[in-house]
Amino acid sequence: VGWGLVGARAEEVVEVGHGGSGWWTADNAVGAAWRPAWAPSPARAHGRATDLRRDVAGRRLLTGFVLRGILTSLGFRTGLGRVMPTDLRAERRADTRERILAAAWELAERDGLANWTLRDLGAAVGMRAPSLYTHFDGRNDILDAMFAQGWEQLEQTLHAIEESGGQPRQALLAGATAFFDFCTASIPRYQLLFTHVLGEWEPTPTAYAVSQRAYNRMVLQFADAGITDQAALDLWTGLVGGLIAQQVANDRGGERWRRLLPDAVDMFLAHATP
Repeated sequence: VGWGLVGARAEEVVEVGHGGSGWWTADNAVGAAWRPAWAPSPARAHGRATDLRRDVAGRRLLTGFVLRGILTSLGFRTGLGRVMPTDLRAERRADTRERILAAAWELAERDGLANWTLRDLGAAVGMRAPSLYTHFDGRNDILDAMFAQGWEQLEQTLHAIEESGGQPRQALLAGATAFFDFCTASIPRYQLLFTHVLGEWEPTPTAYAVSQRAYNRMVLQFADAGITDQAALDLWTGLVGGLIAQQVANDRGGERWRRLLPDAVDMFLAHATP
């Protein structure tokens, strides 16, 4: 074995002696462009280069799919060369939670607050009962969310009344009427928010904080009217709450105790204001 040059397109060998680390060839017998003897022919090299480009393109495409999957799992929507930040999974989860809560309220209205089961609830939303644990820790957790949701609804109701303004008596009567109607519009909601119909169940501190926020807002409203005595606030909640309890217990759908609200407001203001 010696050293030499081998023409790729010609059969002849051109002797050049020892010139490198292996056999070398030329593209033709007199060509000046040299390549290693072990290298593929130009046609084969072209084919391999094409395969390499395809392989790189395939890897890039695969990488793109993998990256798209990762971005999607992290809450991004991909398409048309751009990435749009959205949290579809969170949105869908929130929508499902809302559907579950809505179904729980419907069951409570139909069967009573204490008489529905997770199996009933799962059937109402089209899923097996164990699947509910994907969205809530259990029945008590659902009740907790219902409690917070109910107080948020009450906040929204009373906020709309606050925006209307008016003199103290007018504002107080409007607030009492809105609160009365809110409570009597849904007996299960009234029971969950203001009674112990569920026995030992209690809202978590997080859910209870929503009710405290609503109560503190009422305290500020009374302070604006010059009423800051805690005993006066207790009298007001007992007075209006008692009328609502009587209405719910004895005249559901009627107005027997609702008609007494103007007199109750006048009695309270006569006692609580100078």
